[in-house]
Amino acid sequence: ARSIFSRLESKQGLAYVFTNLGEVCFVEGEYEKALQEWEGARRSYAEMDDSHGLAETMLQLAQVHLLLGDLEATGRSLEIAENLINEKNLETLKSQLQYLRGVLLMSQNDLVPARRLLVSAVGALHDGGEAEKSMLWRSRVAECDYRMGDHESAARISREILQCAEESSSRQAVAEACYMLGLIAKASPSAVPEKSLTWFRNGFEAVAKEPVTELSWKLSFMLGREFYERGQRERAREFLTKAKLVLNYFLERFASLELKKRYLDAENKSKVLAAIETGLKT
Repeated sequence: ARSIFSRLESKQGLAYVFTNLGEVCFVEGEYEKALQEWEGARRSYAEMDDSHGLAETMLQLAQVHLLLGDLEATGRSLEIAENLINEKNLETLKSQLQYLRGVLLMSQNDLVPARRLLVSAVGALHDGGEAEKSMLWRSRVAECDYRMGDHESAARISREILQCAEESSSRQAVAEACYMLGLIAKASPSAVPEKSLTWFRNGFEAVAKEPVTELSWKLSFMLGREFYERGQRERAREFLTKAKLVLNYFLERFASLELKKRYLDAENKSKVLAAIETGLKT
């Protein structure tokens, strides 16, 4: 498709191809390729002076930069998007902007304003077709509460998400809620009396047959730790191996050593891999 639109000199068609290829690459964990495709989209939309397309692409680029832990690039992308959104009054993109600004603040450990932005972003979602997005975004609100030590609120929100997710058969949202409830159970049994192992296992089973995501290795790693702490070494090795395989799946898709290093540094993945290796040797 890209070659066809290039031959036709269709900037609109080319931008559309770049955008969609970027989305496919991002979902499949091809983060470097997603970055390249969306950079192509950014150039195309800029040449066409398409403010909406450019603003939307800057938000997509910010999403990749966030995942790679490049907070400066994230901030720059969001600033460009925000200027366009405000200048052209692009209402449909404001909730995504708020959400990503909230996640950026979370990455900077500025949790109070992060939570405020995330709640506002969720509230701005009116379309019933965005129910799953609303649940996934609310999981970040619960994460803010968890990290601020308000385990009761984090547990309440996570249970509400879980109920909605089960009713709508959203496996990813089920897994997100279970993962958060597992973390809370470890930190505060009074807020979540069920065993953390149960929650992590439920989360893992919810997405076991789905394409792998960042949550896949996190759930596998936590299950490995849970079994290790219980002295069940074989089960621990099983899940630690799964976590390692998923992380390696993402790592192998980087050609750039710099981007690979950024990915490893984000969310302390280097330490996670070191802990996995230690667990597999014992």
